[in-house]
Amino acid sequence: MKNVWRSLILFLVVLAFSSKVHGQCSLTVSPSNASTCPGDSVQVSVTGGTTYIWSPAVGLSCTTCASPWVQVDSALTYTVTSSTSGNQNAVNWNFSNGNTGFSTQYLYNPTSIWNEGTYAVGPNANAVHPNFAAWGDHTTGTGNYMIINGSTNGIKTIWSQTVALPAGSNATLSIWMLTLATPAGQFRVKINGTIIGSNQTTPATVGVWGNYTFPFTVPAAGNVTVVIESVSTALAGNDFGLDDIQFTYSCTATATLNVQPYPRPEALAHASDSLGCSGLCVQWADSSTVANGASIIWRQWSWGDGSQDTGRFPVHCYLDEGTYQGQLVVVSNQGCRDTVLLRPVTIASPPTLEVVFDSTTSCSSAAFPTNPLLQPPVFYPNTSEPCYFYRLNLGAFGPIIPDSTQVTVQYGPGGPTTTSWITGSSPGTTWFSGTIPVQWAARPTEICFQLLVPGGCVDSLCFPLRFAPEVSLPNVFTPNSDGLNDGFLPEFENVDWAHWEIYSRWGQKVYQSESYTQAWDGRINGKEAAAGVYFVVVSAGNSDVPEAIFARGTLHLMR
Repeated sequence: MKNVWRSLILFLVVLAFSSKVHGQCSLTVSPSNASTCPGDSVQVSVTGGTTYIWSPAVGLSCTTCASPWVQVDSALTYTVTSSTSGNQNAVNWNFSNGNTGFSTQYLYNPTSIWNEGTYAVGPNANAVHPNFAAWGDHTTGTGNYMIINGSTNGIKTIWSQTVALPAGSNATLSIWMLTLATPAGQFRVKINGTIIGSNQTTPATVGVWGNYTFPFTVPAAGNVTVVIESVSTALAGNDFGLDDIQFTYSCTATATLNVQPYPRPEALAHASDSLGCSGLCVQWADSSTVANGASIIWRQWSWGDGSQDTGRFPVHCYLDEGTYQGQLVVVSNQGCRDTVLLRPVTIASPPTLEVVFDSTTSCSSAAFPTNPLLQPPVFYPNTSEPCYFYRLNLGAFGPIIPDSTQVTVQYGPGGPTTTSWITGSSPGTTWFSGTIPVQWAARPTEICFQLLVPGGCVDSLCFPLRFAPEVSLPNVFTPNSDGLNDGFLPEFENVDWAHWEIYSRWGQKVYQSESYTQAWDGRINGKEAAAGVYFVVVSAGNSDVPEAIFARGTLHLMR
C-alpha cells in the first residue's frame, strides 16, 4: 500500500503544471508620461485590452483607439479603460492528448477501471469496464474523455490544474459530466482551496452529458488552482465521465497617461529706432524668455526686406523708403518655438528745413516778417542786425518734433556755430529765429543751417552772406615817431580791394596806395612831408556787392 501511495504522489508531481494565460486584465500605456511643445501632438499606445475608452476627450484624435494622437495644450491626466472578455481552455482540456496535463488522486489504469478509485482516458467507457456502455465524449462524440470509477473512500481529487487567468477578472469554470451508472455520483469544485458553491450531482440519466459552471474571482496573482473532487462514498453507481474543461472571464482595467507641455518660449524683441531715413541702422535685441530652466538655443530674425539674421543683438540697416515689419522666431532646447511680429520700422522721406530772412523785424520778438526774404540782405556796418527764421517740415516724423532734434547754425568758413535743441513743438507751424551779426573780425561768406532728426535724417541749407564795404577817413595824424598816431590809413571795413591817394593843397599827388592795411608814414619820396592840410581820395569795394564806394576828405598832418 505504501508503494501504491508513493507512486500516486510521484504521478501527481509529474502531472502538475500551469496552463498558459491567453488574456490580460491590466493595461499598459506607452509612454505613460508624455511631454511635447504646446499645440503639438504625441502618439501613445495602450496594450492589454481589447476595446478601449479614453477620457477626457479633449485633445484626443480618437477616444476608442489603441494608439491615439494627443494634442498637448495643458497639463492633463487621461484615463483609458478596457473591458476585456475571453475564454480559455484548460491544458489538455478535452483529453485529446491522453493522460497528461493534470493531477489526480485517482489511480490510472488504461485497460480496466473495475476497481473503485480508478480512471482511464479514452473514447469508450465499455472498453475499460464491461458494465458501462460505449458512450462517446462530449467534444466530438469520438474523442477522449476521463472515465472514472468513483471512490468509496471519501473526498478524492478527480482532476486538478493550476491555471493562469487575468488577475482580478471575473471568471467561470465550465465542465461537462456524464453519468456512467446509477445512482449518480457527486462532486464539488475548489478554487485555491475554497469550495465554490455546493456539492453537485452528475446527470440523473445515464449516458447524458450535463454542463456545470462555477463562477469565481481571479486573485491578484492571476494563478488559480482548480480542484474537482468526488464526495460520494457509495459503492453502487457513483461512476462518471469528465470532459471539456474551459474557462471564461471578463474584467475591467484602467491605466493613466499624464501629459505635460514643455514651457513655450515667449519671443520678445526691442528696437533702438522705428523711424528714420535711408541708411537707418537699428540695433535689435532678443529679450525672449522661457520658463522652468529651459533656454533659447536658436533664433531667426526676418527684417521684412528679404534679409535675415540669427544673432541675439543684430544691427540691421534699411536702405529704401517704406515700412518694414519683420518677425522673430525663437526655439528652445526642448524644440518649442514662438514667433513675434517686430515693431514696424518706417524709412521716410527726409525732413526739410525752410529758412527766410528779414532786416526790418526785431529779432528779439521773433515776429515773423510780413515780406520775408529768401536770401540774407546786404549787411551794413553799424546798422541793426538782420534776422533769420526757420521752421521744420517733418512729414512722417510729425506731428510733434521728436526729442533730440537739433538745428545747427554755422558761419563759414571756420566761423562760430550755435546749436539749438528743439522739442515739443509742432513742425510746419512754429518758426524759430535768430540774429546775424553785422560786425566781424573775419568776414564769413555763408550761413548754413543743418537739421538733424533722430533716425539719421539730415537736411542742410547754406546761404551766401553779403557785406557792404565801408570806409571812414581820420582827419589828423602826427608822424613824429612817438608811436602814437604815426601813420594815416583810411578805416576800411568789409573790403577786398582799395585805392587811395593823398594830394597836397596845391593839387599835387604826394602818395597813393592799393593796400587797405598799410598806412602812409607822412613822407614824400623818403622825406618828411610838411605839416599842413592834405586831401584824401578813396575808392574801395568787395565781391559781395558790385558797386564800389568812394570817399573824400581833408587830412591835417601835424608835427
